[in-house]
Formats: sequence, C-alpha cells, structure tokens
Amino acid sequence: MTPVSTLKYGLLLITVLSNYLIFAQVNDVGVSAINLTEYGASSFTASTSVEVDVRNYGSADQTAIPITLELYDRGGSLLSTTTESVPSVTTGLTSAYTFTSTIDLSNVGTYTLKVFTGLVGDELATNDTLSKVTQKVTATEVPYFEDFESVEAITIELDSANISGLSGLSYTTEAPGSTRFRVGTLEVDSYSGSNMLGLDEGNFERNDLILTADLSAYSVSVDSVYLDFFYNDVGDENGAEDNVYVRGDVDDDWVFLFDWNTTTNHSWEHVSYLNISSVLEDAGQQFSSQTQIRWSQEDNFPMPTDGLGLDDIELFRQPDNDLGIVGEYDLPETAPNLGAEKVGVRIYNYGPNTQTSYDVVGTLVGPNGTETITETVSMSIDSGDTLLYTFNSKFDFSAVGEYTFSATTDLSTDDRSKNDDGDEMNVYNLSILTPSFPYSQNFETDTDYSYRSTKAELDGLSGWSFIPGVEGDSRVRSNSGYYTSGTKSLTLDESLYNGSYLSEAIFTLDLATKDTSKDEFFFSFDFRGFTGNVDNTDNRIFVRGSVDDDWIEIYDWFANQSTTDFVNSGDLGLTQALIDNSQAFSKTTQIKFGWRSTGYTPNAGLVIDDFEMYQ
Repeated sequence: MTPVSTLKYGLLLITVLSNYLIFAQVNDVGVSAINLTEYGASSFTASTSVEVDVRNYGSADQTAIPITLELYDRGGSLLSTTTESVPSVTTGLTSAYTFTSTIDLSNVGTYTLKVFTGLVGDELATNDTLSKVTQKVTATEVPYFEDFESVEAITIELDSANISGLSGLSYTTEAPGSTRFRVGTLEVDSYSGSNMLGLDEGNFERNDLILTADLSAYSVSVDSVYLDFFYNDVGDENGAEDNVYVRGDVDDDWVFLFDWNTTTNHSWEHVSYLNISSVLEDAGQQFSSQTQIRWSQEDNFPMPTDGLGLDDIELFRQPDNDLGIVGEYDLPETAPNLGAEKVGVRIYNYGPNTQTSYDVVGTLVGPNGTETITETVSMSIDSGDTLLYTFNSKFDFSAVGEYTFSATTDLSTDDRSKNDDGDEMNVYNLSILTPSFPYSQNFETDTDYSYRSTKAELDGLSGWSFIPGVEGDSRVRSNSGYYTSGTKSLTLDESLYNGSYLSEAIFTLDLATKDTSKDEFFFSFDFRGFTGNVDNTDNRIFVRGSVDDDWIEIYDWFANQSTTDFVNSGDLGLTQALIDNSQAFSKTTQIKFGWRSTGYTPNAGLVIDDFEMYQ
C-alpha cells in the first residue's frame, strides 16, 4: 500500500493509504447530530421525543454506550437530565438513537439540548458532546393581522420565542447581542400609525423574524392563503439572505417567497396577495399546525443607514367577495391651468365571485377643501380581473396648490375591507404669472424657504414652481448664502439617498395675448455653479410655448458656469426659440431651470439670482 498523505489529528498522525484508513483511536464514540427541529409549536409537548445520531469514530465496534440528555432553559438552568444506553454502533458507522425518556417543551421559550456519550475508555473526548438551541413557539390563528400599534416599545438582541403582545412572532439571530429586533417609533416613519418593526445592526449576520401560523384546517390544493405586508428597505446592501421564505411545517425545507432588497431605498413598498398556497404546492409541501414564514435581513449598520422595516403584516384565506382599488389613478398631470378634470381608478376583484354592482368613492383634498364623489358602478368584474372606471363627475383642480386624491370601493358583501382603499396620489396645479414688462425677480422673499417636495408656488414667487426628481430627496431653497444682490436667491441642490435626480425650477407665464410674430421677448439671469456639478443634458435651461409642447434647450449653463463667482447668461431669445421650433405663446408658456448632480452647496448646486425678462 502506497501512502498518499499524512495528516495531523490531535496528537496522533493519521496515514491515509490507498483504499484504506488506519483509525487514530480504537475506542472513540460521539454525538454527531441532534434530530430535533429548530422550532416547534404543536410538535413540542410535555412529552417530546428526542432522536440523536451516534457515530463510532474508532476502529472497534462498541456496545452498551452510555448517553446523557440534558435540557436547559434560556438562562442556563438545568431543567431535566436522563442517562440511557445505546445498544451498539459498528466501527465507522452512525446509529440513530431515540431516548426512551421524553423532555418537557410545553412552555413557550428558548431551550438548549446538550447530549453527550460516556464510553468507558473513550480516547478522544472532544467529539463526545453536541448542543442545540430550539424554540417552542406559539402558532397564531388565521386570519392574522399585526400593525404593532398595541404593544409597548421592544428591543431584543437574543433569540426570543415569546415576544410579548405579538402572537405567533419569534426572533432568532446568528449573532446574539450584535443584531437586533425592535418594535416602536423608530428612525424611519412607520407605514401606518406610530409603530413598526425593525431588523438591523450586526456584522452581516442574519436576523430572522418568524411567523408561525396554524393552517391545519386548510389545504394548499384547495384553499388560497395569502400574505400581505408593507416593507421599507432602509438602505440595506443587497445580501443573499435578504428574502422572505415559507415552509409548510417546521420539518420542511424553507422555500423562497419574495426578494425584498430589489426596490427603492427609504420608501414603503406594498407586497399584496402573495399566494403561499401555490408556492408550497409547487414545492410538494402541505399546510400544518405550525406553518412558518420567515423574513431575513443581514447588514452592518443601524437604521436609518441599513435595516428592514415591516408594518401591517396580514395572513388570510381568499375571501369569497372582495373588491379593492389597485395601481395608479388616471389623474391630470401636474401642470398649470388645471380645472374641472376627469379621474379614473382601477378596481380589482380579489374574490372568486363575479361582482356586478358596487360603489366607488373618490376623495380630493386641496386648496378648496375636500370634495367627495360617490358613484354606483354596474359594470361586471370577473374573478382576477381589473376594471378601469372613470368617474362621470369631474373633480375641481382649479385653485393653485397641492391636491391629494384617494379612492375606495364599497361592496355591500365585501369580506375583507383592508384592501378597499387605494393609495394617496398627489397632483399640483402650478402657479401662473401674468406679468407686466419689463419683469424682474431678485428672489428677496419675505420668509426663508427650503423644500424637498413639489411646490405649486414658491413662497412669495408668483409663477415660480419646484418639482424634485424624487419627493423628499432633492431640494430648492432661498437661503444658501450665495447671491448677487440682497441676501437671497433660488438654489437647486442636495440629492441625498440614491444618486443624482433631476430638480426643476419652472417659471410659468400667461402670454396668451402675445404673438411670436410681433412680440420679441428676451430673458437673462445671474448664476453660479460648483465643482461637484457633473455634465449631463439636464443641466440646461429650457423653454416651451405651452405645457403641451416639447421642451427646447435654449442655454447650456453647465458649459458656461463659474465655480467661484456669478456670471450672467446674456440675452436669451425666447420668441426666436419658439419660432424656430414651430411653437407659439400661450397661457402656459414656461422657462425651466434644470439641475442634476449629487451633493449640495458649496460642493454642488445651481444658484440663480436677478432674473429679468423684457421686450
């Protein structure tokens, strides 16, 4: 026999030979596996059986091997102990052994099982013992809904099988004391109410939120059971475990359900009607009294830098009658000169029954107050179909300002009201100025302003509006500290979380009485840029004859900027630009100042001052 290699094993040398192994020890037995699930609900009782695998690592067959099972609570107190005898284990093989004595896992909690062999003359004690942590959890009933509003603030950094006030939820972590589970008012706004659940911190170890539910009354092939929840990816890096999983029973393998780390950071997203029945059926699994859903998260910083936020978790069987508003509304676009406008909504039939008569309610909240329109719809919607319904009555968008529209369904036999309401969506009727010429604007407003959301009219600046690329991200402000006259200016800057987004300051003029063949208009302004600005086609000045026309580039401010001082644009010919592009003056003629970069003054931004327009 020719030696292949020599390996150090403990204090001995093992010589690996072709087709043969000379054992390091003659007498060596140990526990190689504890075959008890990590979680149990109905399967963990006052008389829970424990099976283990015992392996013979030595060269001699062994008989009557003493084996001890110890059960500890979370605090490390010994709850029970028993010593029995494994009949025999052949050399090099593993034997399954089930203790004749059972253990009491009837109380909800976290337990540690310690099992070890006691072979007389065992030559290697380091492989004798094996421990395993397991949890007795509670299974919630279905339908299930949790919005976290009825519980006190909670912070947990250790495995927890029983979270006070949260039926069916448990928590496990790969790094006790490093990662954490929290409920309460956290660093990001909740989706609804004031409380939410958050998973964060750690050093890329996994955080697990587990929902255990009793679905033993249902069948995956007959009953459609759905999961619905809201989540917020709080800047988490895209980890391999940043997913949602499901399994029919605690003995089953986890099955992938949803990847939550693929959407926009720092915003609430809605996962609606995830069909866990079909996922489990495809995987060959069945519902049980301890079906589980797992939300996993891994990263290395606390909120609001990293983490996963969860809110409004719901688990339910498909109801017979269920209508709801879905998707985006058909609303007028944000623009000047809005009036009485048509609005459309999308109605989805979640239930198996066809619906033929129901009410739809639309609500518009704006500068004129609240306007509510209710209409009865007699259009049929089959199961799983969507109907686009346009209200017969128009909604009033005529006043300048912000409008918030929402809609809901009202089906008299509806079995599930939580999905009746659609989301809120905003529309802005932008300010229009009917100017006298020459017109000048030095932006010396009575009050300082700073906005990260659309403004139909900037404070004290009739005709001037702001539209950010992403609501809540980029910014317009009057008090950047850079100006050519007075103490104020108009500054576009600060794209925060997700790179550079376009920000637009728009000046809208009513020039309906003007004629491009007779009235020649020019405008000019002072401006400065900063070293952090980057060149792209949005960093320009644009004009158009009306909101129905295409934008025309009239000036490249990026190419002409100074990063140390203000420069003047020179006379820019509005009339000629419109003529060259076959456009005309209108009630909504516009000039747009565009900025797209990352950062804020003094590193990046566009400052505008002393705007003038004249014939």
